[in-house]
Amino acid sequence: MMKNYNKSKLVVKKIVIVGSSGQIGSQLSFLLATMLRGSCSIVLLDKKENLHKSTQLQQNIYESGLFNFQNISCTTTNTTAFTNADFVFFCCSSKNLKSTEVQPKLQNFVTIQNYAKDLNKVCKSSTKVVVISNPCNTLALILLKNAPNLPPCNIHALSMLDHMRGRRFLSNFFHLPLPTFSKLVIWGNHSPTAVPDLSNIVFNNEFPQKVLDAQKKIIPFVQSRGAEITINRGNHPSCLSAVYAAFNLMNMMIGSHNEIFCSAMYSKNNPYGFDQDLVISGPVIRNVEGKYEWAQSVSPNSLLKNNIENSLQELICERDLYFSLMGSH
Repeated sequence: MMKNYNKSKLVVKKIVIVGSSGQIGSQLSFLLATMLRGSCSIVLLDKKENLHKSTQLQQNIYESGLFNFQNISCTTTNTTAFTNADFVFFCCSSKNLKSTEVQPKLQNFVTIQNYAKDLNKVCKSSTKVVVISNPCNTLALILLKNAPNLPPCNIHALSMLDHMRGRRFLSNFFHLPLPTFSKLVIWGNHSPTAVPDLSNIVFNNEFPQKVLDAQKKIIPFVQSRGAEITINRGNHPSCLSAVYAAFNLMNMMIGSHNEIFCSAMYSKNNPYGFDQDLVISGPVIRNVEGKYEWAQSVSPNSLLKNNIENSLQELICERDLYFSLMGSH
């Protein structure tokens, strides 16, 4: 569930949605317009061939009464969009790909790399990025590699989606409302190999009973949920991704200090012994400076070691595929 939006805490002046003409991008645009109510500017960035769609989206948002027309703009020029941006959402996948498909991944690799190079030219050190396009963890890594002016801790992938699916499962399993428990962790990749870990969770500050039964059932639920939604929607991407990206945005803007939640960040200096050159899902906290770091108080369940290694190996293969394509590391 989204936190109540508090306009007095808003420090964001400009949000960019890359791939705004797509289903996820357009849903996200409307959702942010609904939550922000004209208190900042939204820039819709897309390819030239999609400009007419972005323009129509701009008009629809304006006619809905959510935003003043001058506060939402369209462009096909990357540097114009990224200049002075506070938040950038990447919703620019070529298609809703399967984890085993190689060619669409390569197309997405090149697309995100080109955007990243332009973002690097004009980004602020405080610009924050949420990558929604898949494979989002690896695309976030590619963005990080090609935008060195952006602090790695400012780049996040969509593990929040797996986290919220897991929380909903636990709520149903234990017949308790969502706010009563915390410290659910998702390890690895945002894919069918994602590993939900219940070894740290607490319900109202108590470790719940039957947690072993829940652990056995939550893994297949989280891993298969995305594929089930895709099948039910006829292979169209789910706009739920946009909802959870917006939730991530709200956490970044008004989240509590030292509150553990799940995201995906650069793995360098991670305290868990994982590969140091990936973007991995795991427990993150927002420190008193408003920056994000790994939660030192949470560690992976040793019984899930093989599951986590399998998910990390998938990320390593995607990373190596990108580097082999580019011919460099």
